[in-house]
Amino acid sequence: RRRWINSTIHNLLELLLVRDLCGTFCCSMHFLVLMDLLGNVILPSSVVFCYYLIVARCFGEPVALPLLLMALTFVLQGAMILVTTQRIGYIYWMLIYILAIPVWNLLMPLYAFWRFDDFSWGRTRPSDPALSKAAFITDDERLALEPIPLKRWRDWVRGNPAGLPPQPQS
Repeated sequence: RRRWINSTIHNLLELLLVRDLCGTFCCSMHFLVLMDLLGNVILPSSVVFCYYLIVARCFGEPVALPLLLMALTFVLQGAMILVTTQRIGYIYWMLIYILAIPVWNLLMPLYAFWRFDDFSWGRTRPSDPALSKAAFITDDERLALEPIPLKRWRDWVRGNPAGLPPQPQS
């Protein structure tokens, strides 16, 4: 989970620097990448805010409308599940998902951010086979990068004005 979060945020930040992404304004990949990045960063605070609304309502604060809208979104999702699948079992899985939201969207990301540089846990694949006891990829299995054409998007479009994929040479 730590590697997933770190690489997700790192990759999204790197994608923001790429100039050759397609689209314009709100339909651009830059905009979508930025929204995805903001969603990943803001998600833990939104769970905290939901808990704040629930606790504030318990103490008599007038926060019924935001809670009602939040509940309405879950009810509408449940209605869509029933309409499209007509299986009540999926509603139970949705309830399990709702109960797991704090774990996956608050506790795990916060733990991963807190232990950002702690490599003592989660070591799944060693990068240097000489340092590990077992090599996962042999030299025969390595990916040959030479046959992969490396082109910028605009260069590929210039070479293929019709937008057709290149035909294999036989």
